[in-house]
Parts: sequence; structure tokens; C-alpha cells
Amino acid sequence: MTSDRPLLAVDGLRKLYPMGKHRLWRRGAAPSFLHAVDGVSFTIGRGETVGLVGESGCGKSTIARLIARLLDPSDGSLRFAGEEIGRVPARHFGRAPQRAQIQMVFQDATDGLNPRFTAFRAIADPLLRLRRLSGTALRTRVEEVARLTGLPQELLSRFPHQLSGGQKARVGIARAIAVEPRLLILDEPTSALGVKQAGVVLRYILQARERGVAVIFITHNPHHAYPVGNRFVILNRGKLMGTWNKGEISRDELIRMMSGGAELDALTHELEGVLDEAAAP
Repeated sequence: MTSDRPLLAVDGLRKLYPMGKHRLWRRGAAPSFLHAVDGVSFTIGRGETVGLVGESGCGKSTIARLIARLLDPSDGSLRFAGEEIGRVPARHFGRAPQRAQIQMVFQDATDGLNPRFTAFRAIADPLLRLRRLSGTALRTRVEEVARLTGLPQELLSRFPHQLSGGQKARVGIARAIAVEPRLLILDEPTSALGVKQAGVVLRYILQARERGVAVIFITHNPHHAYPVGNRFVILNRGKLMGTWNKGEISRDELIRMMSGGAELDALTHELEGVLDEAAAP
């Protein structure tokens, strides 16, 4: 189920990092910047899954952290539920009313998990901080989201170092959805998982979409993105290559676009020439 009004509107988003030493700038040298994200725009509506895709290092994770307000944008607009949130400094966003409505699961499954917390406490932590539930109701909610993410109940008493990468990823997802966010950002949640474990995450994305949750699914794997995405935002070196609805692009076309398109064709042609030369008598 989607809505005509976007839940999140990203417009002209940019993130620049200064390069070189600041003291050189004071001597008259022009400052130079690394454009980690350069003018990216897209929208996502309620109950929609947007695949934010591209090769490793193309800026996907930076965009995720900008949307989750863990980083401050250099320029551009971030409107969530009609309100501009990009101008709220990241250090203050934890107190903003939208904070609990936007949850992110990090690429590294251990990020955001306190090594001193059991899986149960890690999942319960955001609920405790928001003072939403306690006692029996808290335990019931933690066990419910553990079931939703395929996390066995017996693992809830274990600490992060006692869990596999796939199990930690499920704890991270359970922790994020415990507060019932409106927008869930999943940063490469299947990258370190086997086929069966990745299937659990992909099925959850479909379930979240049916419940009206907007999901930004960040991945460099088109075989994972295509089955669950409604739309695809393709990035290359921090720039937007384009946005396509699922009916407008095939899986093979998505693979080609993510792989660089013309650059891949040029490389293939070059390699064929090298092989022909090697085979010549």
C-alpha cells in the first residue's frame, strides 16, 4: 500500500568532505572537497520499498546516515512527513520527535549493539529509553519482534560475541522495528548472510511493506534488491544515475546499470582484445 504523498523526500542531497590541510587554505590555496554524495534526489512513500543500489563505495551508506540524521548534509533538503529534518543538527536529532520514527540497521551487524547487553536487552533498549513498555508487556513485545525476524527465543539470553553474523543482523532488525518505525533503513543487511539467512531478511522486508512501513534497502546485490523493491535508485560515485519503477527496468538491466553500463562494456571489449592478442600465433 503506497501513498501519493511521500513519507520522505530527498532533494539535492550533498555531502562534502574537505581534502588537504586547512592551514594551506589560509595561505590562499583554493579548498578542495571529496563529493561523497553529490545532488541525490528521490522519494519514498508509506508501504514502499526503495532499493538504494550501486557498487561498493558509491555513497549508499553515507546517504543512509544522512537520512537517519547521524551525519549533517552539506546541502540539500530532507523532508520527513512534510517537515524539514535536514537542518536539525545530527547531535540534536536524538531529541527530535521524528527520531523514533526513523530507524537504521547498520551494515556492520555489531554497530549499535552494546557488547554488555544480551540480545533481549539490545532489542528492549529503545523501548526502555522511550519509556514505552515495561514488565510483561516489554517481554511480550521483544519476543514478538524476535519471532518476526526469525530469531530463536533461546538466543535472547546471549551476548553479541556469542552470536553469528546472521543472528546479530536479526537482533539489529528486531531492535529497529521494536519501536514500530515509519521508515526503516537497512544498510547491506544481507551482505554477510548465507542464502537461507538472506531469505529471512528479504521476507521480512515484504512483511514490513505490507504493514505500511517504508523501507530503504541498501545493497550492491541486484539479485536481492529486485524481488523486493518497488523502485530502484541507482548510484555511481556519489551521483544519481537515475530512478526506475520496477516495471520500467528488468533485473538484467538493473545488473548492467549497477555494474557501470558503458564502463563495463568498454572493459569487456578491452579484455576481449587482450585475449585475442594472447591467442594469436
